[in-house]
Amino acid sequence: MILKNFLYVDDFVICFRSKFIHIAERKLQLVLNKLTTWADCYDFKFSKDKTCVAHFSNQRQSDK
Repeated sequence: MILKNFLYVDDFVICFRSKFIHIAERKLQLVLNKLTTWADCYDFKFSKDKTCVAHFSNQRQSDK
C-alpha cells in the first residue's frame, strides 16, 4: 500500500495503491476527511467544478 500526493501550482493529486479497492477507498476517504478538516480550519474552499475522482486499475474482469 502506497499513499502519495503531488502539488503543482493550484493542482493537488492524491494517489493510493492497493490490491483491494475497499482498502484504497477507505484510505482515500480518511485523507479527504483530514483535508476537509484542514480546509474548514483555515477557511479554504475547494472548487467543486475542478474537483474530480478517477479510478485506475490494471485488473481486468472476464466476460462470462
